[in-house]
Amino acid sequence: YTVKSEQVSFNINAPGQVYAAPEHISVVSSPINGRVSKIYAHEGERVQKGDPLLDLESLEFANLVGDYLEATAEITYQQQQVERLKVLTEEKISPQRTLERAQADLRRAKTRQSASLARLRAVGITPQEVQQWDPFTSEPKAELTIYAPISGVLNQHLIDLGESVNSYDKLLDIIDNTEVLVRGFVSPADAPFVRAGTPVVITEKTEDGTPQGKHIRGEVTSVNPALDEENRSIVLNSIVPTEDGWPIVGQSVRMKYAAQPLDSTFTI
Repeated sequence: YTVKSEQVSFNINAPGQVYAAPEHISVVSSPINGRVSKIYAHEGERVQKGDPLLDLESLEFANLVGDYLEATAEITYQQQQVERLKVLTEEKISPQRTLERAQADLRRAKTRQSASLARLRAVGITPQEVQQWDPFTSEPKAELTIYAPISGVLNQHLIDLGESVNSYDKLLDIIDNTEVLVRGFVSPADAPFVRAGTPVVITEKTEDGTPQGKHIRGEVTSVNPALDEENRSIVLNSIVPTEDGWPIVGQSVRMKYAAQPLDSTFTI
């Protein structure tokens, strides 16, 4: 028998669990205190990024809008005052300190407007929406529309029509199942043979162990540096695209890694 050097591999079997992939799941929380006045989408429905999800009726939001409109109107008034006083000061009709006081009032009004705009953006109002408001004709809105941050399917609805919610309460979540994160759990003894880039075959787990034909190929994208506290295993992460909606988030699967030793190995 001739001893020769070659790249060898062997299979490591491990249990796995399917999770929503990063950037493909979004938890929608309430940015403000209010009451659910309208629901546009329900569990199981597909939404596109930017679609309206629900309306919140909120006096707190109405106050934010009112503060911004008031500050914007004040800026218009103070700008007119400054322009008028500039002319009067040049003609020696008005003292310089009056002009300086008006300029200071204008700066304060702009600061107040910037602070109001920052609070509105914090609750999800876009600059395009703000531009549509007229400080002299628009009335403060009392309803805040919450839009879908990503495209996907509504997985869980935690609110009902007419229900009161508080800031940061979870309202619903959206999952885009075009890509999933599959975590495999291997023993610490097998971990040195698996690294980022290691090929893996993911198959459906059954009660009696019979093969189902559903499988998908991928590779290890990252390896957690510490043991999983629950099962004392090394976690191998694989982000894979789904095929015909499989694997399903929350499903248990079987992982088969094509492990390769790092050091020189002789096989006879």
